[in-house]
Amino acid sequence: MNSDTGDTLAAMYVAAPGAAAFLPLVFGLVVVGILIAGFAFGRRVRAREPRPPRPEEQPKRPPERSARRVSESPDEQ
Repeated sequence: MNSDTGDTLAAMYVAAPGAAAFLPLVFGLVVVGILIAGFAFGRRVRAREPRPPRPEEQPKRPPERSARRVSESPDEQ
């Protein structure tokens, strides 16, 4: 694109009457609307998911097991 074409397009945009001057504003509002709809959809999906378990609902380790790992490889014996 040469500078003549760029200058011509810029001049056309600046001199555009009415609706053409509002296209960037309309485009921005559409983008903001899509973002708000996406957040609303995400909140509805999140609300349908089960809540995370509370600490007292977490599974407990059986008392006879130790917390230490036991290796069964023959190299370590």
